[in-house]
Amino acid sequence: MDERLVGLSQQVAGYNADPFTTFDPPVPEAELAAAEAELGITFPEPFRTFLREVSAGHSHGTFRFALNDARAAGNTATPFPLRHADHPAAIALGEVVDAADDAPGTFLVWNHGCGEESRLVVAGPERGHVWRRVETGWCAEGDPDAEAPVPLDYAGWLAWWFEVW
Repeated sequence: MDERLVGLSQQVAGYNADPFTTFDPPVPEAELAAAEAELGITFPEPFRTFLREVSAGHSHGTFRFALNDARAAGNTATPFPLRHADHPAAIALGEVVDAADDAPGTFLVWNHGCGEESRLVVAGPERGHVWRRVETGWCAEGDPDAEAPVPLDYAGWLAWWFEVW
């Protein structure tokens, strides 16, 4: 397992001690494989391992809820149209990139409320990175303090989530 996930799994266990912040149990391999086949994608690492070995997510972004969202959208296997290389300020400055309202090639990992979501890219060149959809468009989830801003993968995004929440 990715070393980052080991630490995150310990944090999940700590959250599960509080009944208001529990994470769902892991997703069985058969259920995960069936979802991937249905959606026409393979979940990127380390998200896939997190689902299978740690948790199906928190109440604001559970796997089963997100799976229903992906089924309804019907475009999960369509490549995500944005690229960090084309929009570096989307990380460095939190700049919002105007784009279509739908979310092709993404899978919901957190619903922030008020129409704002963090979504994992599962298809296209940005596969494995987390982008945030806001009311006015998209911005990349990344470390704005890094010397050269770097987009976050799921483990990096989840580590950030634990710091913030």
